Amino acid sequence: MDQIVIENLLKMGFTPTTYEGQDGVFYTKKIKASDVPYLAEKVVDDDVLFCDDLVTYCVCPDGEVQLVYGDQYEKGHMFSPEGQALLLDIGYPTYHLSVDGGTCQLA
Repeated sequence: MDQIVIENLLKMGFTPTTYEGQDGVFYTKKIKASDVPYLAEKVVDDDVLFCDDLVTYCVCPDGEVQLVYGDQYEKGHMFSPEGQALLLDIGYPTYHLSVDGGTCQLA
């Protein structure tokens, strides 16, 4: 993962995390469901997912972005539109990703 991506994740409050049996560093952040615009608009229903429930964002060593809430999840590689949307939804800085070179540069 590109160093600028890691720096931005750390600035956003992501925590470097390792898991037994898993290679690499994962960057995780717990956030209230109501603070994630996609969830607040489409998922929070005060029946299964409440506004104050904590959800987990995880950026995996291979660049996959995961949003886990309850027994559901959304995911996409940070080079994909789905992965970019997940990060942008919580305020990740606007950036351009180069699929060819696997690099990330601030726009």
